[in-house]
Amino acid sequence: NANANANANISDAEVFVGYYQVPSSGKYFLEITMLLCNSMLLESESSKTGFKGSNISCLEDPKQFRITSIDAQVIVTTPSKDYNQTVGFGSWMYQDKSIGKLAAAVTNANVNVNSTAVTTAIAENPRAAAGQLFTRYQPQGCRLDDETNPMCIKVMSMDKFKPFRFQWNEKTKAAFNALPSRVREHELICGVGWSHTRKFAEYFPALAKQYDFSNQTFAWHKAAHLRDVNEKFVAKMFDANCTKILFSLGQWDGLDGLSFSDWRNQTSSIIDQAASMNDARNEVAKQKAANTGGNSDTKNDEGDNNSNNYIRHHDPVEIYITANHYNPLGDVKLACPVRDYRSPPITDIYNSISREICTSSGKCTFVDTNSAVIGPMWDSASDFCHYSYSYVEDTMDMPHPSPAEVEVSYVLGVIFGIFDGVQLSTQ
Repeated sequence: NANANANANISDAEVFVGYYQVPSSGKYFLEITMLLCNSMLLESESSKTGFKGSNISCLEDPKQFRITSIDAQVIVTTPSKDYNQTVGFGSWMYQDKSIGKLAAAVTNANVNVNSTAVTTAIAENPRAAAGQLFTRYQPQGCRLDDETNPMCIKVMSMDKFKPFRFQWNEKTKAAFNALPSRVREHELICGVGWSHTRKFAEYFPALAKQYDFSNQTFAWHKAAHLRDVNEKFVAKMFDANCTKILFSLGQWDGLDGLSFSDWRNQTSSIIDQAASMNDARNEVAKQKAANTGGNSDTKNDEGDNNSNNYIRHHDPVEIYITANHYNPLGDVKLACPVRDYRSPPITDIYNSISREICTSSGKCTFVDTNSAVIGPMWDSASDFCHYSYSYVEDTMDMPHPSPAEVEVSYVLGVIFGIFDGVQLSTQ
């Protein structure tokens, strides 16, 4: 009867088809996890959280959420033609230097695959040898760094990420050479957020040095919640000479489980305030143009033609929303009742709302760093929140650049027109 009922319902089931663009042919391991099987209660009777906090919003048990077999894989014989021809594509590539012969052997390179060392290593750990990863999570009771608990070590280890390095395709590498010419002398990128924006600010100087522009081109404006960004806050950023504003908010709101309607209202309010400031600048420019016979390039109050200060205070500011980062499955996300709502299903909905606000209003641009950079390494945040690596981990040959570092280059690529982030995130 169970089988009959299942077959009867097949026609009513939703079928989801996923497409991946991969850089090369070969074997790709596949893991599909079911994080949330029950529907969410989206609104709240409480002022603090957007969810009821009942079991219906709890994530599935990570010991059982994999719905693919342990060796599920896809053999790609013909990689995407678009991948190497599209500016803005890059991948986390398996490059294990410590076991180079082993890595080469399992990727069919010119290595003696019958050598004792290679065959023994593959026999002992075939999945690790081939670069296979399973979703990293934090079981209950593993909050402290308990190095003596085998269960915690097995599923929380960062070792699995060591062999991976991010590589832009060749067209993107070449396109980035144009970045210095896109950064104007008076450029000032203002990032709004908390600790994730702090990480962005920490990695920005190295990239600025690499492409030969000032590390003073980025300024961090601290705001933990969406509600912290009011009209006065936005006005200060415009007065601070920001030429581009990155709103990278949502981590603290996601922690609390802000309702989706409040997320929409508060995000829309921020964007409307920034757009209003831009409208005011445009009106000033029109009036000046009318007063000067169509020439808006007039002298400022100090009598200087086209000074940086004049341009900064009169040019419209470009407004961006960066994707709210995924958080790995820490114990507080897996707790029931949930104690931290920053799980992928909820984060996806937050981001879809932000994207829709930008698309429908035309007042901002949504930059989907989750899809492009963070997504493939979404469970690699060592503290189950921040996608960077500590100095201690650096000595362990962790991946470089880290996802947080790659994100900086991706964001700059989008906001300076090196590639189209909107197009890439929808492919």
